Amino acid sequence: MFDVINVDFDNLMYEEESFDLIFSNDAFMHSVDTGKLMTSLAGLLKKDGIMVFSDIIEDPNVDKKDEKLVDFYARYKITNLGNRELYDKSLKAAGMKKILAHTDGGQAITRHFGM
Repeated sequence: MFDVINVDFDNLMYEEESFDLIFSNDAFMHSVDTGKLMTSLAGLLKKDGIMVFSDIIEDPNVDKKDEKLVDFYARYKITNLGNRELYDKSLKAAGMKKILAHTDGGQAITRHFGM
């Protein structure tokens, strides 16, 4: 059995080790502090818990002054997107192990947002 929970993940109000599974689809990009979010989510998982997520990520060396990105950030009220290095570092520091990672190389975001 499972419940779908919509939360403000920048203000999580759950006890440590509350969940067996955390699943998110293209939502973490809306977090104010993605690194803090990854650490918080890892702490909410029970021992041997699993987190499955997809997200729109950016290259850590991207030009944040690019006009298209500035518009994108403004539209979503964020200052940056998460990136693979940030996710890996944050989750590893929280004691999590990556099982699988995949990227489509940006084709989906280009199609979706017309960038």
